[in-house]
Amino acid sequence: MPKAFGVDKRAEMACVHRLITGEDECPHSPLEADDNPDGPPHAPPASDHATLWLDGGEPALYSMHVYPGNIERLESEEAPHNQWFDLFKFAQQWGLEVSVLPKSWCNLGSTVHIVFYPPERYR
Repeated sequence: MPKAFGVDKRAEMACVHRLITGEDECPHSPLEADDNPDGPPHAPPASDHATLWLDGGEPALYSMHVYPGNIERLESEEAPHNQWFDLFKFAQQWGLEVSVLPKSWCNLGSTVHIVFYPPERYR
């Protein structure tokens, strides 16, 4: 991953808020991860197996490896819902680009790799 996206290391905690704001640390407490309903959240919808990647110590991209069945809860009796739409709406709301890579190294063959990054990152 680092070589493919030009990043150097992982942050201690995966916090998409840091990617959106550029903050040095995650501002969320562990018990109240999304305590500000108007500010950027701690994690995007459907986040699983997430990593915040740094470039020169600065937040560069947020990656996650999701199970398609968890995102496509279409057969759920409680609330059928397709979170793919939520992921793209999230990216648009917070000014991020999103890439969906069909192959993921996390649980190879079972997960999809999703990457959020600022639009200026790869221009």
